[in-house]
Amino acid sequence: MATQRDRVAYHEAGHVTIALVDGLDLRSASIEPEPVVLTDWRRTVFSTTPHRLARFYLGGFCAESRFAPSATRALNSRLDFERARESLGEKSHWIFLLSAVDEIIAAHWSEVDAIARALLERGTLSGDEIARLRDF
Repeated sequence: MATQRDRVAYHEAGHVTIALVDGLDLRSASIEPEPVVLTDWRRTVFSTTPHRLARFYLGGFCAESRFAPSATRALNSRLDFERARESLGEKSHWIFLLSAVDEIIAAHWSEVDAIARALLERGTLSGDEIARLRDF
């Protein structure tokens, strides 16, 4: 049975994986409760488009759902879905994008798993540590 900490680790690993696929510059990822659980990235004009931003937000839900499919709902997804919709401005578009993000997560599952395991072991990963785990 997956614990809440396990689910959070896979959720954050999903964000990290999509960020790496889309070339976003990551500062860190953390599953520690203080100050907040998050994946932190540097927002730049050249690397961030509304489409990439929405994919980043949806990556956590897709990875968590794949890791724990019997869970009643993904832990942190309501805010992620709101942010994805806001970044795209169209409900229908982000729903189609969700399927595409799920395919990316499936294709990179070994990387998601490695990142999640590292988060469970260390709690927080720096951008440099994430880059060393990367196998894209």
